[in-house]
Amino acid sequence: MSNFDLKKYLAEGKLYEEGESTPVEMEAQKLMDELGVMVAPDGKDIRVYPNSKPGDRYYNDRAAQGFRLAVSNGQYKFSSAGGYRRSIQPIAQMFGLGIDNNTGVAGRSAVSSYPNEISVSIGEIKKLVNIMQQGLKDQSNAEADFYKGWSNPD
Repeated sequence: MSNFDLKKYLAEGKLYEEGESTPVEMEAQKLMDELGVMVAPDGKDIRVYPNSKPGDRYYNDRAAQGFRLAVSNGQYKFSSAGGYRRSIQPIAQMFGLGIDNNTGVAGRSAVSSYPNEISVSIGEIKKLVNIMQQGLKDQSNAEADFYKGWSNPD
């Protein structure tokens, strides 16, 4: 049993042969092809990183914006999102959820639908990606405006 993968076994609860994709990996690849952004399996869920392109080396980090989807029989459910406040506010409004500004990272917010995950279509997932990409642009512009006239007094 030289090809046993303990991580896959623990995450999926099934045994897979080496090189064989799990259902979550197949769904992640399908979404990555559809959205054109980095999508990665995360246990039994999928994590979407709207500001990273497929194949980016550094995408999974505490500071990366992203959202989590639960997948079951090809159906997607929104679980949570984390990112800049300018990204999270429209997502919270879209789903009617409360915002958590106490994330432990300055300037970051989160929103969660747990335990009642919300069914979403591919169109809504694309909208989430666009919202988060626009939120990053808005945050970048706001910071540039803030520091535009700044000079070091030292």
